[in-house]
Amino acid sequence: MEENLSEFINSEQEEKYDPPIWKLKRYQNAFLVFWGFAAVYALRVNLSVAIVQMVPPVKNSTKVDYSTPNDPTYDWTPDQQGVILGSFFYGYITTQVLGGYLADRFGAKILLGVGIGCTAFLTIITRQMADAGFAAMVALRVLEGIGEGVTFPAAASFWGKWAPPNERARLAGFSFSGAQFGTIISMPLSGWLCQTVGWSAMFYIFGSISLIWVVLWFWLAANSPEESKTIDAKREFIISQIPPPKEDHSVPWKNIFCCLPFWGILLTHTCYNWTFYAFLTCLPKYLNNVHGFDISSAGIIGALPYICMFLCIVVQGNLSDRLLEKKIMSRTAVRRVFNSIGTILPAIVLPFITVLGCNKDGVVALICISVGFCGFVFSGYNTPNHGDLSPRFSGALFGITNTVGTIPVNGFLAPQVLLLITGDNSSSVDAWSPVWYISMAINLFGSICYMLTASGNLQPWDKGPMLLKDQWEFEKKLFCFKEVEDDREEILDSGEENPYFE
Repeated sequence: MEENLSEFINSEQEEKYDPPIWKLKRYQNAFLVFWGFAAVYALRVNLSVAIVQMVPPVKNSTKVDYSTPNDPTYDWTPDQQGVILGSFFYGYITTQVLGGYLADRFGAKILLGVGIGCTAFLTIITRQMADAGFAAMVALRVLEGIGEGVTFPAAASFWGKWAPPNERARLAGFSFSGAQFGTIISMPLSGWLCQTVGWSAMFYIFGSISLIWVVLWFWLAANSPEESKTIDAKREFIISQIPPPKEDHSVPWKNIFCCLPFWGILLTHTCYNWTFYAFLTCLPKYLNNVHGFDISSAGIIGALPYICMFLCIVVQGNLSDRLLEKKIMSRTAVRRVFNSIGTILPAIVLPFITVLGCNKDGVVALICISVGFCGFVFSGYNTPNHGDLSPRFSGALFGITNTVGTIPVNGFLAPQVLLLITGDNSSSVDAWSPVWYISMAINLFGSICYMLTASGNLQPWDKGPMLLKDQWEFEKKLFCFKEVEDDREEILDSGEENPYFE
């Protein structure tokens, strides 16, 4: 069988036919995952829009119509609102590492489909749970977080098996940009639905659409090129670029946690998430309370930054992969440079939001610039770099970094801390100043950590556990911007137990 496979690979390499991108299965997968993450983020952020209608502010200097047809309002305090918005992440962190491990071990298809399917069903019953009370609403959000917790690690594992090294940022970046697209669509549409047919309709519509995606996913997707029944002529090209599966599924936890480049990813992931989640959960409230946008306008304006980020992710992914294909920059250099652009520039812009005060157009423009440039991290620390270090264990790696990135300093603490900072004075520009300064400092710290530690080299423990002294020798030889030509072929072809590059 191996001889037949080798002959097939050789015959494929001799063929000159290069099918268009839309016929390539890996790009079809990217399109499918893109819509999956669009659904995921629509389900995640629509509550941040609806809560403005569900709980009208007591104090507001601007007259805004908060009436909502056929739907009730609730007397949740600002602290309770913060708990509801943040409770999603209590569940979200519990399934990150487990989801990544299971996806690496058994395949990402079922994890991604079930995760989004469960979240979609729970979204549909939001109205009923809100009527049941504050505690029921918190429980619902926790369960939604548990369902969504497996999705990103599963997708990282999926691309570890489907994406060739020099297409990793392009494929993973485009598919993950569905998250921004989902935000773009859900924010204005949710605001419009709230004002026209009521906020509960938003949950019914987005939940039902997401369930349709789940059906398509189970019908069309495959865990790997080897399992795909509709693979294109490039199957063996993908297989030849990615480490073959091993019977030994033991994760080299010790080597992972002693890997300096992994710690660079973990720290910058943690710091980046603070700023991203601050915008994601608090932007509609900021635009509504400070600048007087009504619920519909706040949704539309709030979507603009994510349009910029979506476009940036698509463009920079192609640019970074092109730099690698042309060998203009090493993989390590590309990761560090693009990550710096995606963290330093947004951080520099943030303080000027306070300086502009009530200048609506200027503030919106700065927010668009800050969030837009964040898209460059999708060729930096985000998904591609996990796959660079270890395609076999990319799901587990992403699960670890996203877990830490969502723990106290991020997802579920950020909304509560930021709402606590603004308090009942959330309509004041000065009340929001600490939000932007804190986010700037955290972003800069993460960027510096990544610049000092990041690597784009395949790690030798991708084959399995190895001695720490060999691992450290490897890291010392390839520190900074060093990268060995054909390093991936070396480690794939080596018969040694613990190979590292000379």
